[in-house]
Amino acid sequence: MNQSSTNMFVADQSLELTIGQFNHCSTLCPHKGGMLLAWYGGSGECQSDQSVHLLFINKRGPSKPLRLGDKTGNPVLWDNGTDEAVLLFSIFEDSGPMRTFADRWKHCSLWTQRLTFEENAIQSIGAAKQLTTSKDHLLGRCRPIKHHDNLYLPLYNEVTGQGVLYQSTPTKDLTRVSDFGKEMIQPTFWMDGDRLCSLSRTFHSANRFAPYYYSDDDGKTWVGPAATTIKNRNNSLHALALGEHNLLVWNDTDSLRRQNLTLGTLTHDKIPKVNPLALISDHGSYPTLCDDSAGRVCLSYTTVQGKIKYYVWSKPKITDAIGRRNFAGRSDGAADAATDAATSGTEDSALL
Repeated sequence: MNQSSTNMFVADQSLELTIGQFNHCSTLCPHKGGMLLAWYGGSGECQSDQSVHLLFINKRGPSKPLRLGDKTGNPVLWDNGTDEAVLLFSIFEDSGPMRTFADRWKHCSLWTQRLTFEENAIQSIGAAKQLTTSKDHLLGRCRPIKHHDNLYLPLYNEVTGQGVLYQSTPTKDLTRVSDFGKEMIQPTFWMDGDRLCSLSRTFHSANRFAPYYYSDDDGKTWVGPAATTIKNRNNSLHALALGEHNLLVWNDTDSLRRQNLTLGTLTHDKIPKVNPLALISDHGSYPTLCDDSAGRVCLSYTTVQGKIKYYVWSKPKITDAIGRRNFAGRSDGAADAATDAATSGTEDSALL
């Protein structure tokens, strides 16, 4: 595990995390003045030694990682509003036909585990609870969002290529509400007023742009897909509400390779558009965005070397970049990119 510094937006913190040969699919959750981070790793994707790893990051740096069994993957973290965090994770059940190792994702059970950080270590609270069986073919990827005390958890069906909404309320545990979409997986949610919005990774589709769906009745029914101009050739993406702005991090490329990991702001048009703010990395994938208790913006993603990169920026630095972008009134960013790249002091990120 290496700790380094970066100067993109003059980042407050930058970490590079690695355990074993392969590290992928990270998730974040603010907790007790710090940040919980989880990902899965092992000798390779879908190998039997694949395991979810968790650590806690604060001003003193990262804690010792906690390993969560074999054949575990696709972690998703969120807080439950009671000074605890919740981890959603999958377990390979190998209960159906498999032509390749990747088919193990089709036959996973889903579980939730309550967590907290005490005495310099991550502690489990009670036993893990099963949410779905391998017959449901469901996986998690993007963090849930909260709105009017309700939690909206985006899941997806690895077999049918549909998004699946689970919801909890102050009086009701996570319950399946609806299925939506086609030829898409790994939906990310955000709110536009009381409208629940979703962009998704394309899946087994000729479409090279992220499909957009929305619901005006609390996720019971969905409208879409609407075609966007947000480039997505089978890549994961993630949205985050930050005050009056909605951020998006995505791979801005038509290439099969996951290139140009980019941070931008989503518009509130009928069909969402995105204005680039910063190039995070030439090569990066599976990003996750989160804001912490201090209002800072945190980002993690998988590097091309199979490591987990983690950045933290203060909220004023993000909002200042948004203000300068809006003032410029343009989205190509060529001149700004050249200037900021020359003064940023980092090779893998630059303001656009």
